[in-house]
Amino acid sequence: MSQNQFDALVSLAFNAGPTSVLPGNEMMRAVNLDLNWVSEQNFSVYNKVTINGEKVVSQGLVNRREAEWEMFSGGGP
Repeated sequence: MSQNQFDALVSLAFNAGPTSVLPGNEMMRAVNLDLNWVSEQNFSVYNKVTINGEKVVSQGLVNRREAEWEMFSGGGP
């Protein structure tokens, strides 16, 4: 695992909560099997907030997940 990949996963865990990187969830299964299996979709599922009891997509979280994916896939910080 590269430093960028580690940093992106730490950012995801810090911002999306520890359940985002718990053993057994889809993201960590992909990481543990083969880093090439991790996709942008693994990051983008953590893009919702709860408003009045309903899950809605947050553009701020969409932007954050895109930045984390870019970091994970070798882009900048």
